[in-house]
Amino acid sequence: MTYPDQMIDNGTYPLINTGQRRLLVTCHHVWQAYLDCRKINPDAALGINLGNGTPDGKMPGESRSTPREIQNYLGRISGPLLDRIDLHIEVPQVKFREMSAAPAGESSAQIRERVIAARKLQHARFANKPKITCNARMGSRELKAFCELDEATNDLLKQAMTEYNLSARAYDRILKVARTIADLAGTQSISSDHISEAIQYRSLDRQLWG
Repeated sequence: MTYPDQMIDNGTYPLINTGQRRLLVTCHHVWQAYLDCRKINPDAALGINLGNGTPDGKMPGESRSTPREIQNYLGRISGPLLDRIDLHIEVPQVKFREMSAAPAGESSAQIRERVIAARKLQHARFANKPKITCNARMGSRELKAFCELDEATNDLLKQAMTEYNLSARAYDRILKVARTIADLAGTQSISSDHISEAIQYRSLDRQLWG
C-alpha cells in the first residue's frame, strides 16, 4: 500500500510532539525498551519502516530505473521525517552460499545478555531522571553530560557532518546511537569506532534521499 506524500509527512508531527495521541508508522514491534518508555509516556512508540531502494524493488546497481526515477521514488520520504528515524539499515541481497553456510557470530542468547546489561547501565545512568528511561530519550543537557567525545572522535563526527551535510537532529541521533553502542560494548567512553558505526546507520542521509 502506498500513501500520499502529505500523509507520510504528517507522521513527523507525532514524532516531534509525543503528547498528542496521533501516530503514523508503517509497522511496529514491541520490545521491553518500548514498554519502559510507555510507563513514563503512554504515547511513546517504536516504529520500523520498511521500503525498497528502487521503484522496481531491485538494488540500485541492478535496477532498470534511471537515477532520476530512483531519486524521485526515494524522495517520497522527506528529509524532516527521515531525520526522526534513528537507524537506517540497508539489507543487501543475500547470496546462496551465505544462506546455506553455518551461522556465524553471537547467538541470540548472547546478544540478549548484552542488551540486558546495556539496559541496566542506562537505568543506573538515569536513576535521578524519572522521565528518561533510555539513551533515546536524552535531551541536550544529557547529551553533553553522557556523550562527551575526545578531540579526535569529535573531529571525525565534524567531518561526517560536513561531508554528508547532516542536520542538527541527525547529530543528536548519532550521539545517542553511539552512546548505546558503547553501552553494548560495556565501555564508559564513546570511541571513534562507536561514532563511525553510528554514522553508518545514517546511510540514507548520504545517498539519493532528498
